Amino acid sequence: MSVSIQSTVFIVDDDDGVRDGLKAMLESEDQSVEVYANGRDFLNSYDPSHGGCLLLDLNMPVMSGQQVLDALALEKATLPVIVITSVDDPKVTAHALQAGAVEVLAKPLDHQQLLNAIQRALA
Repeated sequence: MSVSIQSTVFIVDDDDGVRDGLKAMLESEDQSVEVYANGRDFLNSYDPSHGGCLLLDLNMPVMSGQQVLDALALEKATLPVIVITSVDDPKVTAHALQAGAVEVLAKPLDHQQLLNAIQRALA
């Protein structure tokens, strides 16, 4: 299932392997992808007029995923955010959803589940 090529999927994760793997998988689906090692780098370069969605890890140095969600909320950004996390805690999931995430997916990620979530976010 291909996702929209009109929009960019922004990947923010401090794990090189996760970033590279997700980038390769999404590009194989003809998806435009930009990757960032931390939330600060993403926020410093993000242009709100550029459509897409954000795959956001929660536990990162420099700037956590939660801090990114908070910053996007302050800016009233409409960028759909899919949180990807290795923390299996219903409180973390609930908090991310309350902070504006459209979905929370557990690592390791199921590729089809991820593609479906991205397609919903870009719709």
